[in-house]
Amino acid sequence: MSKQSHLRVRRTSVVDEVFQLIQARIHSGELSLGYNFPPQKILAKEMGVSTSTVREAFNKLIMLGYLSTKPGVGTTVVSRSTGAPVSNLGSYVFLQSSEIGHFIEARLYLEKAAIRSAVRNATDEDFNTMEKYIEGQKQALRDGDVNLFATLDAEFHLSVVAAGRNPVLIRFMELIWDMLYSYIVEANQIQSVMNAVALHHEDILRKLKLRDVPGAEQKMIEHLQEVVKKIELHLGYDIGLGQLLYTEL
Repeated sequence: MSKQSHLRVRRTSVVDEVFQLIQARIHSGELSLGYNFPPQKILAKEMGVSTSTVREAFNKLIMLGYLSTKPGVGTTVVSRSTGAPVSNLGSYVFLQSSEIGHFIEARLYLEKAAIRSAVRNATDEDFNTMEKYIEGQKQALRDGDVNLFATLDAEFHLSVVAAGRNPVLIRFMELIWDMLYSYIVEANQIQSVMNAVALHHEDILRKLKLRDVPGAEQKMIEHLQEVVKKIELHLGYDIGLGQLLYTEL
């Protein structure tokens, strides 16, 4: 990745396709408020995809506030507008090298707020979801599947925000989702970043389970520090964060 390069990523995973299809049907009113989806196994069969694909698409829609799921009720449409739709942000994202520092600065504030909310509100089910993404990353790393690894990396961070149950933070994450995904995919092209990410996520999850706010925040900061160092080493220059990551916000 040269100093003049642009980061260009097109999201074309099956999960994204299912997510965008359902999201569009909600926006159009085809799926009205109160619409109750059939069980995921049935819906997956109707759509010709796996149950896990439907589950991940639902999780993203739940996180963004479009859907709600309750035991004995199922998954229901609860909102048609939760801020700027992801699809309106474009299929292509261009993140210039000069913008990376600003993006990480904004992300740091968001991630720390998400950690605090997750410590207070995360359930065992949320922790199981995070664990699933971490295990998936380990397998993707063994398989050398960079795209899957990056997708699961982004999903882990999204799951932390979702676990906090803070609708404003969720909407912020929705607005930067394309940029976050673009950044993560590009960063994970660096092998040394991939090797460290899953371990960092395990450390963050461990502190979240202990309901340790300072510890979880510190692990998140250390995670971002490590990635920034490796990106700077790869690029061959300082991306402009200075001491931000090394001072208390």
